[in-house]
Amino acid sequence: YGDSLHLTLELKNTGDQTAQNLTATISSKSPYILISDTLEYYDTIGPGMTRTIPAGYAFKVSDTVPDNLSIRFDILASSPDSSAWQWKSHFSVEAQAPDIRILNLTILDTIQGNRDGRLDPGEEAILRVTCKNTGDFATSLTTATLTSTSPFLVITPPLVQWNSMVPGETREAEFNVLVASETPIGTGIDLK
Repeated sequence: YGDSLHLTLELKNTGDQTAQNLTATISSKSPYILISDTLEYYDTIGPGMTRTIPAGYAFKVSDTVPDNLSIRFDILASSPDSSAWQWKSHFSVEAQAPDIRILNLTILDTIQGNRDGRLDPGEEAILRVTCKNTGDFATSLTTATLTSTSPFLVITPPLVQWNSMVPGETREAEFNVLVASETPIGTGIDLK
């Protein structure tokens, strides 16, 4: 995720004739890939022979790419010597990224509450959110944010910052909440 990469691509002529003035273009329909160098000239490749262009292609991976996403790249090899000489192929690469998942939400209403594990009108409590990095890479700076559009709930602080989270690491973020005393009993409050 977030990498700028060069791609080395080897082409093999599996036919029985020489491919001359050969070019190869790569593309990807993935919204997480931006290819900046799409075309390379491979010249001539004889039957059964291969040709490699080291670091011939360049692309950038989005920093929002999901972990373990299979990204398809399409290859179009062609020769201007013959309109019949066009070959299509593809390959896939698996993206690696952090993946922060919420495991649990616990209501701690032990400070100024009745200790029933629920938010009641007029109660002050702590919402403890347990998160885990289930991805393949560490995060750099992680921010846990908790918001609600309900007029009956005040959240402080609305965000908690952590340093990096390595793969498999679990962290807890605690948010102080105050439920308005005029909150009708049974009111649902959406948290994001």
